[in-house]
Amino acid sequence: MEQLDHSIEVALGSIFVLGQAAITQAVSIVTRLRQLTNGHSSIPSSKRLIIESQAGAMTDSGMSKMVVIDTGANYFKHHHEWPNNWYIAGDGSNRQSHTILDALRMGLTGNDLTSNLWRIVYHLDADTRDLHAIPRCSCTSGEKGSLVI
Repeated sequence: MEQLDHSIEVALGSIFVLGQAAITQAVSIVTRLRQLTNGHSSIPSSKRLIIESQAGAMTDSGMSKMVVIDTGANYFKHHHEWPNNWYIAGDGSNRQSHTILDALRMGLTGNDLTSNLWRIVYHLDADTRDLHAIPRCSCTSGEKGSLVI
């Protein structure tokens, strides 16, 4: 079961990192557009403002889906660097603390990587009907790629 959890962690974490790559590209394009328009005020000026603007807000946390994906990727990549007490570390003083604050807003805890990654998936309102079958290990392929238990 531990090996399966690790595989799920890598798969989910990789999805968030790939999503973050697309977000980073979009932020770079918007940043360049702002530069080309001499800092036009209607174009957001920071990464956070860019990934919050024109993005659907989450009902639970009030965070945009892009912020949730970005937080998920940063959590997956850097959680091992975070201090044990997230509440003290999430003081807003640096980039890491902002990510920790967002993780706390989504209900992540410092204990279980797999559970935290699933919690992020739920914050995206993703259809997890097929994903739930993965940890059970007793699934086979069904019609159109769906998983059957």
